[in-house]
Amino acid sequence: MFRLNKLTDYGIVLMAHVARSPEETPHTARSLAKETRLPLPTVGKLLRKLGYRRLSVRPRHPRADPVAQEDFKKNSSRPSPRSYRPEPWANPSKSGSRTKRASASRAR
Repeated sequence: MFRLNKLTDYGIVLMAHVARSPEETPHTARSLAKETRLPLPTVGKLLRKLGYRRLSVRPRHPRADPVAQEDFKKNSSRPSPRSYRPEPWANPSKSGSRTKRASASRAR
């Protein structure tokens, strides 16, 4: 028989819970702590050690209409590719202005 420390034991409990849940189920530290009855700071520490990263869901407005958004994407006019080109005068390296030569007395 081998001995495990508490953190390793908690990690096994956590990973077993994640493995049993369906693949598409999103896992947050808070939901995992609640479902496994482990302390939230410990779950967060374990998730960081296991390589999980903080991801947040993109916020959506409650009255947003996904059908109208897709319709807008399909039917809106696209800007011409010319509008994305930078103006030739905007590049400071090609401005064409001359610089004065430094005198020998000032160079020291």
